[in-house]
Amino acid sequence: MKPWLKILIVAMVVGLIGLGIYFVFKPQPLIIEDLPPTSELPSGELPGSGEQTNNGDSEEPLPPSSETQTSKEKTLSIISDQEVSDFWVSGEETYYINSVGKIFKAKINEDEEVSNQAINGPLNKIESDVRGNLVLISFGTPLSPSWTIFDSRDLAFRPLEQGIKLATWGNKTAEIIAIKELPNKVRQLVFLDADKLSASPKIILNDFRMESIQIIATGGDSFLIQELPDSEYGGRVWIFNTKTLTLTTLRDSASNQLVKKGSSNSFFVWSGGNNFEIAKDSNLTESFPIPFSTLPQKCGAKDYEGFCFVPQNLDENAMSKFLKNEVFFQDSLYKINILSEDFEVFSLENLNNNLPIDGKNPQLMGGSVVFLNRFDKKLYQLTNFR
Repeated sequence: MKPWLKILIVAMVVGLIGLGIYFVFKPQPLIIEDLPPTSELPSGELPGSGEQTNNGDSEEPLPPSSETQTSKEKTLSIISDQEVSDFWVSGEETYYINSVGKIFKAKINEDEEVSNQAINGPLNKIESDVRGNLVLISFGTPLSPSWTIFDSRDLAFRPLEQGIKLATWGNKTAEIIAIKELPNKVRQLVFLDADKLSASPKIILNDFRMESIQIIATGGDSFLIQELPDSEYGGRVWIFNTKTLTLTTLRDSASNQLVKKGSSNSFFVWSGGNNFEIAKDSNLTESFPIPFSTLPQKCGAKDYEGFCFVPQNLDENAMSKFLKNEVFFQDSLYKINILSEDFEVFSLENLNNNLPIDGKNPQLMGGSVVFLNRFDKKLYQLTNFR
């Protein structure tokens, strides 16, 4: 065979092999088949949809959230194991003063004594600052009381100087506004600094002659001054500016005015009998009536949320009897939206073994409300209130 013929045959064989390889590995076109308009999707479920059997590899579908279905269940618990004279809330803790003047931290199981130093004398009143860290405590003879500050952070007492007749928290952090009596019996209206009690008071007025009053901080340089009413005299209410030294009458003495500050934008006002209102400003002019009556000491507020214990019966003499513990009430608890002026009512007896509640000084602690029940002088906590 001639050499050129051998070369031609080899070339043809190589070409046929290459052509075969091409057809074997040539990419095939993707064929898309349109479904008829009436066709349904293939049977079977997408992952996570439809019913699944719990075979150990998949989870059962979660039930709907109970919070979206119904409100959380409320519970009522006694959180003090002894009688309470008064209390305050600091963060997520509740502190109280017992009947012999010792301070405890309230616990559901067993209360914790936080100071072995007792207050020497009968308790007149306590008032905590906005955060609940510092507490003004008045004790002893009401006409000539002693005053001290208890600090919840370091559990220490810091007594105020002698001669302080009245003290309450001011508008600024650690600020106290007080009435100080000098040795010559002249009374001054002064500012004290709770962080610097050794410093000299800042005098507001050198001669302050009002007696039987309470002072309420309202923001800025202003304070409410209220004459405390009695059975024969209805107290007036003024607003006093400590910068301009102006005194403006807000309410006359036509009735037994009694005012308590709920928050920076709410004031509870009782004017005797069924005359109860909530004011949204410190001038007590922007107020709205409430379809119930109660005493301000039975109310509290945080921001725009108010809450009041409401007695079934309240007459003109209820205030004086209440302060003297000569009368007890059977209360319902109301929650009030101060912005919308809406309210809702809760009956607590079914949570308290059908025993009545006479609530005083309610305060919020997280989502719960803590209050003193006057029937047994114990502290109670109502959970899931908010």
